[in-house]
Amino acid sequence: MKNFHQVVKSAFSAFLLVSLFIFIQSANAGVLYFKMTAPKTTLEVGEEVTVSVFAWIDDSVASSDNGLDTWQLDLSVSGTGIVEITQTGGVADISLLAPSPLDTYWSGWNTSSVNSPATGEVREVVATQLVYGTPSLVGVGGYTEIFTFNIKALSAGTITYTICDDGGGLFYGELVDGTEYDNDVAAGSVVFDTENSDMTFTVQIPEPASMALFALAGLFSIIRKK
Repeated sequence: MKNFHQVVKSAFSAFLLVSLFIFIQSANAGVLYFKMTAPKTTLEVGEEVTVSVFAWIDDSVASSDNGLDTWQLDLSVSGTGIVEITQTGGVADISLLAPSPLDTYWSGWNTSSVNSPATGEVREVVATQLVYGTPSLVGVGGYTEIFTFNIKALSAGTITYTICDDGGGLFYGELVDGTEYDNDVAAGSVVFDTENSDMTFTVQIPEPASMALFALAGLFSIIRKK
C-alpha cells in the first residue's frame, strides 16, 4: 500500500510540474495581432475608400531583425451586396506592402474568392519575403501596415469585416527565426484586434447633390478615357 501511495504521489507531482510548465509557456506565449483602419466608415452609394491592414507581434522574441517573414489571413464580411472590393483590369485593388521585397510566386490572394461568395471579401491573402530569413522589422515594436484593399459602396446597409481563417486554410504568421503563430497549434496566438479596428461600414443613399457629383465624376472619367 505504501508503494501505491508513493506512485500516486509521484504521478501527481509530475502532473503538477507538467501543468505548471504548460501554464508558464502559455503565459509567456506571444501573440500576433492584426487590425484594420479606414479614413471613414460611413459611405454613400458609389463612394470608395481604401482600407489598411496592420500586423504587430506582441512577443519578446520579436526584435529589430526578427520581424514577420510570412503572414496569411482571410477577410470575411457579415453580409453581401453592401460593398465590394474594386478591380482594375480584372485584378483586385489589393496592394501587398510588407514584408518587402516580396516573393511574388508565393505572395498574393485567392483570385476566385474576391467578392465571392460575399461581396467585399477575399481569402488566402498572403505575403512572404523574397529571401527566407532576411532580417525584417515588420510588426516589431508596434503595428506595421502590411496591405491595403479598396472597397466601393454598392447599396444602403451595414456590414462588418472580420480578419480570420474563413476557410482559406491559415490565420498565420512566421518570424524570420521560424517562430510560428497559428491558432491550430496554439489557440489564441493569432488575434483580430477588434478594439482598435475600423471594421463596420455603413452605406447610405446619397443626397441629390452628392448623386449629381458622382454622375459628373463618372462623366469626366468616361471623357478622359476617350
